[in-house]
Amino acid sequence: MTNLVVNALHACGPGGHVSLRTGQASAPTPGTTEAQRLVTIGVVDDGPGITPELRQTIFEPFFSTRAPGEGTGLGLPIAARIVEEHGGFIALDSTPGEGSTFTLHLPEAP
Repeated sequence: MTNLVVNALHACGPGGHVSLRTGQASAPTPGTTEAQRLVTIGVVDDGPGITPELRQTIFEPFFSTRAPGEGTGLGLPIAARIVEEHGGFIALDSTPGEGSTFTLHLPEAP
C-alpha cells in the first residue's frame, strides 16, 4: 500500500489528489476461471495517467519513469508479488490525462 500511495503522490505532483477506496468484488484471479469473493483497495490519483505503452512494462523489475537515482523500479513488481503471494492481484485502470487507479484485489477471509 505504501508503495502505491507514494507512487500516486509522485504522479500527481503539487496540488494533485490521491484517494483510497475500499470495496468488495467477485471475480476470478488471473489464470483461473472460478470467481471468488475479493476485498478491494484502490489507490486513485489525478496525475497524468499511464499510456498504453507504459502499461505493458510498468510491473517489470527495474522499469521506472523517474529520473535516474530517484527510484529503483522495484516498487510495483515487489508490491504485485506480495499481493500474489496472498492469492490476489493488482489491476490498473488509467487514462492519459485523467489519472490512474491501482486496485489491490485480495481474497476475502473465510
